[in-house]
Amino acid sequence: MLADLTKKAGKALVMQWLQSSFATSKETAYPLQLAYEIAHAFAQEAVARGWQPPAGALTPPSRVQYAYLRAVVGLQPRASKLAPVLSEFSEVRHVPHTADKPPIEPGATLNEPWIALWKALLVKYDYPDLGVVDELCSGTKLTGPIPPVPMFERVFKPASLTEGELKIGAKAAREAVVHSVKGSGDDFVDFEVYRKTCEERTSGWLRGPYRLDTLPQHAVVSRRFGLKQGPKVRLIDDFSGSCVNLTTQAETTPSLHTLDVVAAMLLQVVCKGRGFAWVGKTVDLSAAYRQLAVAEESLWAAYVVCFNPHSRKPEIFQMLALPFGATSSVYGFLRVAHSIWYLGCKALHLCWTSFFDDFVTIARKGEAEVLEGIIRKFFDLLGWAVSSGDKDSPFDNVFKALGVQISFGEVPSGLVSISNTKKRIDELTEAIVGILDKGGMSRAQAMSLRGRMQFASAQIWGRSSKLCLSAVSAHAHGDSDWVLKPQTITALKHFLISLEDPKPRRIGKESGRQWFIFTDASFQPNDSEWPCGIGGVLYDDEGNEVSAFSLGIAAAELAALGRPKDEDLSKRSPVIAP
Repeated sequence: MLADLTKKAGKALVMQWLQSSFATSKETAYPLQLAYEIAHAFAQEAVARGWQPPAGALTPPSRVQYAYLRAVVGLQPRASKLAPVLSEFSEVRHVPHTADKPPIEPGATLNEPWIALWKALLVKYDYPDLGVVDELCSGTKLTGPIPPVPMFERVFKPASLTEGELKIGAKAAREAVVHSVKGSGDDFVDFEVYRKTCEERTSGWLRGPYRLDTLPQHAVVSRRFGLKQGPKVRLIDDFSGSCVNLTTQAETTPSLHTLDVVAAMLLQVVCKGRGFAWVGKTVDLSAAYRQLAVAEESLWAAYVVCFNPHSRKPEIFQMLALPFGATSSVYGFLRVAHSIWYLGCKALHLCWTSFFDDFVTIARKGEAEVLEGIIRKFFDLLGWAVSSGDKDSPFDNVFKALGVQISFGEVPSGLVSISNTKKRIDELTEAIVGILDKGGMSRAQAMSLRGRMQFASAQIWGRSSKLCLSAVSAHAHGDSDWVLKPQTITALKHFLISLEDPKPRRIGKESGRQWFIFTDASFQPNDSEWPCGIGGVLYDDEGNEVSAFSLGIAAAELAALGRPKDEDLSKRSPVIAP
């Protein structure tokens, strides 16, 4: 009997309920009124069987009572009609709009500045170089004087060629450059260079291709080639080979926030913030140089030519965004990047540094999640695109920045560790082994390799790895264009051994102290017992001697220091080397 009643009553109630309108199922799972009707049906049957309910028990509750009951038990619906007990905001400000509608259709490009939030912030926080706004809006000139920046270091780098002289020789120079463009010998590099060039055209960063005979009279064409870095290929535009860079003249130079600046920031953490758990990350600007424009008056010098592996012919394009390889691009980008770093410090109180397109940021662990969203919104509001995917790792106590790995694991002990990343070591090892197997390298390869070795050597203990750099530099600037000399081979092999040392560089409280090291050496070839010797003394910042050493070097070991084997030491006079 009860089962039949339940079935009939339930069917009737469900049909009645389905015919009514209510919100989605997730919001109205087991609605209170439906539950009441079901319970009321059971109660009526119980009354018919003799049950005496308490007075008022079967009275249907009003809507207000339902809302009240939900509020009491904390089951407020998403669209609650009850006012919140505490306001979500401390205050609400109404800011009037400066225009009826944007002077642009969605998806189109602004032709002139509209709402300059970036400029307003620079003015509000007293940035000393408001001229950076004009450069960003008008574009960066690729030739001629580079605008001075008040807070940058004063230095004078004169131009060695005038813009007029560059224009005079432009026709003959561009014909020579275009006709010299051929395949690199590496199909992967050639196809990647051309593919990325076509992608840049699609993105609006360059336009073309153009025929050589259609270029303006004074057009300057620079060669574009690819530099293989591990599995990737970086586009290089050789504005030095086309002499465009020779026309630039600078009165100031930017001071980059290198790893030394990052280390100084980390030192403050271990000295003053040891009571917190710290994390860090690197915010990377996406295609950083391509987010800035070439000034219209410099477009005549913004042509590049690359090899088309499909047609096996050179193709000419015109850069509209800053090229990677022009001196002015570096100055222009760093000028803008410095202003972004400044605003992050002043407006958001971020603890970060700026190194080209990388912003190394650290924070206390409890702040990291909120801070990550703030930083992304900060760049979004200013119109800058930041990298995503693999380049956008979350805050962590071990993170990568500028090719090194930084670990906060030892902060409770007052230490932060810095070491070369495994990726950097593997790629550099592969490059050196490849050069040794071939027995030679070009001057361009030597310069590129030296730069990579220099970055890695900063995290390697001792001075021996730095001596290897001079051998690579000598090869780049020497008479030999390819074949490695014996001393260069020895230096490269020694550098490979140095890369195998896993000992990290540790920064602690003692890193902030000044230490004084005095070294000396002696060379007395006629002394059979002590032909050569080296020594040193270490003093602390209070003038106290901490340690000292003296080491004798036998005549047979002098060859390792560069003494020619066929030198007759008996004919030389004793010399005391400083």
